[in-house]
Amino acid sequence: MLRPRRFPALIALATLTAIAWGGCKLDNFGTAADVPDSGVVDSSQPEETSVGQDGSDVSVIEARDDEPAAPDAADDVPQDDAQADAEPEVGADADADTVDAKCPANKDDCDGNGTCEASLKDDPANCGACGHDCLGSECLQGMCKPLLVADGLQSPNGIAVNAKWLVWTNYYGGTVYKAPLPLSTPSGATLLSISTGGPGAIVIDDVNTYWAESDVGTVMQVLTEVGGLPTYLAVGLDRPAGLAQDATSVYVSTRGTVTSLSEIKRIPKSGGTAIAIASDAAGASGLAIDAASVYWANSTTGVIWKAPLDLSGTPTQLAAGQASPLGVAVDNVSVYWTSSSAAVVMKVPKAGGTATKLSTGMNPTAGIVVDGAFAWFAETTSGSIRRVSTQGGPYQTIVYGALSPLNLAIDSKLVYWTNWNQGSVMAVAR
Repeated sequence: MLRPRRFPALIALATLTAIAWGGCKLDNFGTAADVPDSGVVDSSQPEETSVGQDGSDVSVIEARDDEPAAPDAADDVPQDDAQADAEPEVGADADADTVDAKCPANKDDCDGNGTCEASLKDDPANCGACGHDCLGSECLQGMCKPLLVADGLQSPNGIAVNAKWLVWTNYYGGTVYKAPLPLSTPSGATLLSISTGGPGAIVIDDVNTYWAESDVGTVMQVLTEVGGLPTYLAVGLDRPAGLAQDATSVYVSTRGTVTSLSEIKRIPKSGGTAIAIASDAAGASGLAIDAASVYWANSTTGVIWKAPLDLSGTPTQLAAGQASPLGVAVDNVSVYWTSSSAAVVMKVPKAGGTATKLSTGMNPTAGIVVDGAFAWFAETTSGSIRRVSTQGGPYQTIVYGALSPLNLAIDSKLVYWTNWNQGSVMAVAR
């Protein structure tokens, strides 16, 4: 993979002088059908990182130089499960129990008047199931059509959301963007800040946006409302990958090298020295936290780890022998992760126990978020956004053919994602 674009200090300052912050807009909000092919042919897979959105449950993938090129989607499709390769049938994601047995296929009595008035195939207020609103988008074949937030980007990577803003990093472009919520037409996406070395994982709180820069070993911050030149939150990190946050600190995983260990560090948001929480063999990637512990995956050793935030104990191995674990997310009970090679979504109790598969038959998985009821995940090779119950069972396809989805963020209404190869950011109604 080519090295990311560099932004030397003088060029960066000249760029900032020429830009009116908040005025450089990407007014390309539309539907998925409007997304042009960017012409990007680099299919290299980025490296997994983690990002906390409104907390810590969003996984992010950061570009790396040593990752092999992504295999063709056809090579990744399990031969024993056509569902992972074929476009879902109309209404395939609807719970069969929600469809009135007296209604014909793709119809339902959503208003309760006994007339089977709703067309689950194309009704944007009842898309695929009664009450599933596409929030202004079309309903096509029982699935809401994705909305285009921004395009013309250069390998968009990490993504995070809070109540007011959607933010994302633009890896090869060396930039960070924001779009106000709720989304509108056009989206009003604007340049938030610049990066000096491969912006990847990103988190946002009520005041600031924070992101990791893997090429130069820093974590940066900027006021979300104002934007402009970022300031350093931490420097001297060895390939920072995953990010998570709580009210007072930002947590970062570093990948390390063949001659150095990975580390999990806590950085005060108010500034100060980064404190090491744990160390691991080189290869730490996905990262998430809860009130008491930090959790991470090591994509090289195949281990899922847990360590106390207060430094009161040593790291605990929750699962071993996992195939290339990438994204990590947590809820009140379990830790979840994706795999770049085994085409599964896994979980293990946070208290320890047996690791189990939530579902099978999909393609290799990338970013992951959880909301308590579902684990939502991206499949970069098949271009799908899917979800599966946190209790396990068949997965549901939310978006099919979504270009190259990489990392996810979620709020109460929408799922957002970055398309690494095609240079776009999209959203779809939950």
